[in-house]
Amino acid sequence: MTKTLSRRFASVLALDISQTMLDKARAFIGRDNVTFLKSDGANVPAQPNSADVAFSYIVYQHFPSRAAVETSFKGVWAALKPGALFKVQIRGVEHHNPQHWSWGPHYTEQEGRALADRTGFITLNVKGAGERSMWLLLKKPDVDRHEDRVATGVA
Repeated sequence: MTKTLSRRFASVLALDISQTMLDKARAFIGRDNVTFLKSDGANVPAQPNSADVAFSYIVYQHFPSRAAVETSFKGVWAALKPGALFKVQIRGVEHHNPQHWSWGPHYTEQEGRALADRTGFITLNVKGAGERSMWLLLKKPDVDRHEDRVATGVA
């Protein structure tokens, strides 16, 4: 996915918890417009208000807790510019085997929307509710919209 994104965007920030995977990705992609950074998963090592879009697929199902997912969503929110989009896949059903290596938090549609709201995002779309892969299309509020929400006590 990073290689495809690097062909379409001027600059791509790729995060992983594994330095080995980052090294393999760097060798495979071989493009100068991708920055590879190691992360603990929950924290997003990006400059505040620096990204136009964030994308995450088959990541959050590996997180140890909902609190860690929420911390990461807050980090993504901080990295995004006002009005930017976050396309993210989360687990939409409970894993049938809690001992499986990919066991992690799962969410109903209502819980996914609440997660987005708690972390400052506006939910634009939800697809796959009740399925293994539930996709959320989220937006960081525009500065004006955020100010409107704060002024009316909605934030």
